[in-house]
Amino acid sequence: MNTRSNRSTLALLGSILVLGAVGSTGFAGPENELCPVGKEPIDPKTPTVTYKGHEIGFCCPGCDDDFLAWPDKEKDAFIATVAAAKTQPDNLICPVTHQRIDPAIEVLDVDGVQVGFADDGARREFKLWDDEQKSAYLARLKAGAEWGDPFTLDTCPVSGEAFDAEEDPVIVFHEGRQVRLCCEMCIKKFNADPAKFLKVVDEAMIKDQLPLYPLKSCLVSGEELGDDAVNVIYRNRLVRFCCPMCVKDFEKNAPEMLAKLDEAVKESQRAGYPLTSCLVMPKDTLGDHKEPHEVVLANRLVRLCCPGCEESLFAQPAKYLSMLDEAWEKAGADR
Repeated sequence: MNTRSNRSTLALLGSILVLGAVGSTGFAGPENELCPVGKEPIDPKTPTVTYKGHEIGFCCPGCDDDFLAWPDKEKDAFIATVAAAKTQPDNLICPVTHQRIDPAIEVLDVDGVQVGFADDGARREFKLWDDEQKSAYLARLKAGAEWGDPFTLDTCPVSGEAFDAEEDPVIVFHEGRQVRLCCEMCIKKFNADPAKFLKVVDEAMIKDQLPLYPLKSCLVSGEELGDDAVNVIYRNRLVRFCCPMCVKDFEKNAPEMLAKLDEAVKESQRAGYPLTSCLVMPKDTLGDHKEPHEVVLANRLVRLCCPGCEESLFAQPAKYLSMLDEAWEKAGADR
């Protein structure tokens, strides 16, 4: 997994150093090294206090009583600070709500990946996801692109050559955006002038996705999109705005905005969807066992038999989107 730079933890109640795993299972001894009241190193001989499953140590007798007298909100904030110092989430965006995670919410370790959430409800909801859905999310997270689309073009932006079906492309990331190259030699050229090559990519993606764009109004302002609409490729996804000012507002809440765009794509393409079977596993009829799993990719609705098929879809997006486009063309349906 790509490691993120350490993010600042809550600067509350001083610097907290954690001795062991946060939580009520498998922990022996206080979780904190500095007393929450005296702000001095805890004394191992001083009795501890267990609060909501967390064992808290103190520098001297009496601090425990002072701590217990704090309002629950302050005690909860202290516990959250301890948890934040111990474990940094590997994600920035909640997988359930698509909002920025709250560092005060306890992270969830899923197969070695530390997942953060926007609130406790989202954390509970994520735990109810089936294994396939969790695995699909973790695969995207481990790939280094937390939200946004994979590179969906079928040619290398540096060499201009079509990708070899027999060889895996080289995947690089630039400012959170996935880019696929045909070979290792293209990496140096791309890194020397990424803006030059991304301009070529953007032009190709706008041409590809513009006919499928489902909204006639700006995603931010709600104003009607005219001939002077601003077309932006954001993490390989076309988003249209009424003016440049809205682009800045979009970037402040991109995950939530993209979720709205996803819903618009689904609503516009679901009724005429040309396939009755899974795009990745064509032998599996959609809806045989449960509702189809829906993914939006390059402003296209993709319906799968299960979340587990996302891994194959994201590994070869150009291949599967080409198959989907052919199916739409044969069906003669409008998107």
